[in-house]
Amino acid sequence: MQTYNNNDNSLMLNKAILELNGIFNVNKKSTQSFPQQETTAATATKQFVHPILTKENIRETMSNYRKAVDAYNDRVLAENVTIKSYNKQVKQRREKEPLQMEQKILLSRFYSSIAPLSTWERNERIKHFNQESGMIAEKDKIQTVKFPAEQVFAAILWHYNQQLYKRQYQRIQLDVYVPGKLPYIELHSGWITRAKEDGVVRLKICNRTFRRYRERLEEAGILQDYIFEGSSRPVKMRINPQILTITDNYSSKKAAIKNQCVTSGGRTELPHNNVSNRTDLNKFQIKANVEKHSEERSSATGLTSLNSSSIRNTRKQGEEKKVAAAGEKLSLSQFLRQRIEDKEDFAQDLAAHRFDNYTPLRIEILQKEAYAGTLDRDEFKELVLQDFFKTAAKLWKDKQPYIGSWMKAYNHWMAQKWITPGGLSSNKHNILTRIPELRYRLQSVNRFLKKHEEFNLLFPGDYFDTTRTTAKEGGFEYTRKAWKKHEVYLQSKKSTENKTGIKAKNRKRRLSERQKADKHVRDYLRGKYDLQELFTKVEQLGNKELSAHLPEILKKANLKFQLNQR
Repeated sequence: MQTYNNNDNSLMLNKAILELNGIFNVNKKSTQSFPQQETTAATATKQFVHPILTKENIRETMSNYRKAVDAYNDRVLAENVTIKSYNKQVKQRREKEPLQMEQKILLSRFYSSIAPLSTWERNERIKHFNQESGMIAEKDKIQTVKFPAEQVFAAILWHYNQQLYKRQYQRIQLDVYVPGKLPYIELHSGWITRAKEDGVVRLKICNRTFRRYRERLEEAGILQDYIFEGSSRPVKMRINPQILTITDNYSSKKAAIKNQCVTSGGRTELPHNNVSNRTDLNKFQIKANVEKHSEERSSATGLTSLNSSSIRNTRKQGEEKKVAAAGEKLSLSQFLRQRIEDKEDFAQDLAAHRFDNYTPLRIEILQKEAYAGTLDRDEFKELVLQDFFKTAAKLWKDKQPYIGSWMKAYNHWMAQKWITPGGLSSNKHNILTRIPELRYRLQSVNRFLKKHEEFNLLFPGDYFDTTRTTAKEGGFEYTRKAWKKHEVYLQSKKSTENKTGIKAKNRKRRLSERQKADKHVRDYLRGKYDLQELFTKVEQLGNKELSAHLPEILKKANLKFQLNQR
C-alpha cells in the first residue's frame, strides 16, 4: 500500500516494489557483512542473500547432528529410568485401589486428548493429570533416535539444498539480492521418498516410515517450528540452528552466479502437436459405364402400359387418404399406421411424382414408435421402407419411371431387407439403427447427380437391385462405400472433438491458474506477503510451466504497477 510523506508529498512505495527495483540489494562493490562463501552457524537472527549447503557444510551439520543425537539419547535413557520408577508407583497405587468405571472412562478420554502430542509433552500432561486425579495414568517410554534416522536426516539436508538452489535461481532471475532469514524446509513424504539422485531413489522407505522418523527428529529437537498447511501440501519446518551450518553463496560477480548449476525442477518441455487428426471425406464418386438410355435398359417397359401423363390425369395432385373423423384424437401409432399405403397405390403415387418434394419423418418420431409404439415388426418395416422410397423419388424428378419399375423395387426390398434367419422381419430397434445409413446414402447419390448431370440413372426396378454392388453396374448398393467412408470420418471427428474438448479444458485451467498467479503477484506488490511466500503460492497451483515463468511475469507486473501509480 502506498503512503505520502506529509513534508514533501513524495510517493512512498512499499517494500515489494523497492525490493524488485534493487533498492534493498546488497552493494556489490563495498565490504558487506555477507562476504562471498562465508560459512556461519545458522542462528535465528542471521540473514543470508543466497544460502546454500556446501559439502563442508553438510559434513559439519552431520557431525553436529550426531553429537546432538548422542546427547539426546543419553538424556532419554536417564529419563526412561525415572519414567520406569514413576510407573511402578502408579501400578502399586492401582493395585491397592482398582480403577472405578468412571475413572476408566476419564482415563480413556484423557489418553485420546493427548495422543497427537509428542512423548515428552504427553508425559508432562500425565504428570499434571495425576496431580489432580490421583496416580492412575502411566507415562510413556521415550524412544531413542536410532541409526536409520541419520539417513533420513541426510536426505532432508539434500532436499533442503535443492530448495535453496532453486531459491537462488529465482532471485537471480529477478535481480534481487536482499538478505533475509533462512526459508523453511518443505517436507512432503511423497517427494522425499521418491526423489532420485543419479537415477537412483535416494531414500527407499514408505511415506509412513518417513513421517515416523520426522516426528522422532522433532521430538529430539533436530527439527523445529512445525507448520501444517493442508493434507495435500508439504509441512514446513526448520533445522535446529545449533546443528545447521550454512554458506552464503552471494557473489559480487553476477556472471559467475549465472553460471552456477541449479538443480531445481525446471520447465517441462512438452512435444508440440498441432496436427489435426481429421480425415477429410473424399467426394463420393460413382463410376459407371452406362451408354444406353435408362429407359432402354430398364426391364420395367413390359410390365405396364401406363405412363406418367395418364396417371396424372386419373389422380389429382392434392388427393389425400381418408383420415379419422373430425375431433377424434389419434395416438402416434395410429397416425403412423394411417400413413402406410397399399403397395399398388403407393407405386402409382411414386410414378405420378407425388413425392418429389417429400420431407422424411423425423427420426425422433420413429424412435418413439420403436421403443413405445404399438406397430408390429412388419408394419414398422413397411413404414420405414415407404418413407425411404418417398425420399428417393426426387432422384427421378425429371424422368418418367413406370409403375412396374417402382413395384419391382419395393417388392424386392420388402423381401430382401431386414429379414432374420428365421424369415421374419427384424425387430424395430434394428431397423431404426439402419435409417441414418439409408438417408445418408441417398444424400450422397443426390450430390453426385447434381455434379454429374450427364449420368444416366437406372430406373428404380434396376437401381435398387441388391445384386448390383459394383460401380459399373450402377446400383444403389455401391453407395455402401460412401457410408463406410462417412463412418470413418465420424469416428475421426469424434476423436478430434474429444481432443479439442480436452485442449479447451486444459486451456481454461491454465487461464484460471494464470489469473490466480496474477492475483498473487498483485498481492505481493501490495505488500501482503514476501517474495518467498509468492513463489510458494504459485508453486502450489501445480503448474510447473507457470512457476518457471514467474520471474518474467513478476517483472512485467512490477513495471505495469508502477506506471499505473504515476
